[in-house]
Amino acid sequence: MTSLSLFPLHTVLFPGSVLQLKIFEQRYLDLVKTCMRNNHGFGVVLINDGNEVNDTPTIHRIGTHVKIIDFETLENGLLGITIKSTHKILILKTTAQHDGLLIGKTETITDGDDSTPEHLERYQHLSEILKTLVEHPLLKSQYSDINYQSPSEISYRLSEFLPTSNINKQSLLEISRVEDRLIQIEVLIEQLQM
Repeated sequence: MTSLSLFPLHTVLFPGSVLQLKIFEQRYLDLVKTCMRNNHGFGVVLINDGNEVNDTPTIHRIGTHVKIIDFETLENGLLGITIKSTHKILILKTTAQHDGLLIGKTETITDGDDSTPEHLERYQHLSEILKTLVEHPLLKSQYSDINYQSPSEISYRLSEFLPTSNINKQSLLEISRVEDRLIQIEVLIEQLQM
């Protein structure tokens, strides 16, 4: 079990996701400073109820561990950071500090990767859909190193890129088997095409 600072958002991140954030609340400025000084990450988790700003919201129990991969001072004077998700986490318990920052007792979640060469063939069409999506200029620059031979990565990137609700994305994140996630993605794609 690991103690980890949590950053609740109205966004779902998957392992490998890249996200830019503007940091202005003191509690998160302190979080970023501590993470950079000690070279460690923090947790990002979807808000279940509440707000991102000036609130201590209720959160979902599964999120992702992220690392800060870049930072800059923005034109408006705010701190901008770029984070990349490394793996899924289960949040067993949370406590709020005096400033409202959530600290979680967490465990790493490892997906069961049951992929085989047959899976690659079976889900080749999903790989092609992903290749098409990544041609978008906003995605192409951030996701130039996707492994299209990895069913796990295909499932995470499609989960991230599909235009669906955060609740659907959270459900995809919580699926523990790669093939089950790919099957659910197929269902979502069919629904989007109706």
